[in-house]
Amino acid sequence: MVHRNVTVFRVFLSGGGSDIIGMSERQVRAGVQRHWLSKVSTGNCTVRSKQESVVAVDGQVICFAKGSAIRWNCPLCGNDHENQLDEFDDRAKLCFCERGHGTAILVEW
Repeated sequence: MVHRNVTVFRVFLSGGGSDIIGMSERQVRAGVQRHWLSKVSTGNCTVRSKQESVVAVDGQVICFAKGSAIRWNCPLCGNDHENQLDEFDDRAKLCFCERGHGTAILVEW
């Protein structure tokens, strides 16, 4: 497996785990606004970052009428996954598999 050293940004809710990861603080805070806006304000979140060695995999961009996504094969579970692309994604996106217990995977295209 190919590994890359990247800075991984994670959002933590007060008293909870991380469900959003990204390659910048701005990106993960935007993810909070998109996914959790009805549940929490961005002020109730803590963003932490650290250098991590993550597995890098190739992905394929899929275009839809309302946006685009990246399809990739997970080296942890062997299944294909799709993740929505946003304005912060430029040739790479940090993702994780639900079965990977929070392990970040860098999907490149």
